[in-house]
Amino acid sequence: VEQAGKVPGLTLHWEKHEVVLSGDEKSIVDQLVNQYKYLFGQASVEVCKEAVKDLVRDLPQSQRPLLLG
Repeated sequence: VEQAGKVPGLTLHWEKHEVVLSGDEKSIVDQLVNQYKYLFGQASVEVCKEAVKDLVRDLPQSQRPLLLG
């Protein structure tokens, strides 16, 4: 949660369990994954890919975050 708060365009409303993306959503998700990569290394990117694989599969290539695509 702390790392997500550092990503421009990503707002967390913790008490509402809500996430708001303002701007280029693809870029925002890539920035978030990069935050985790910086802290935890490439393994965190692989965990993120696994977590969203079913969601990303249904997105057009142009909308897929680069690090998750």
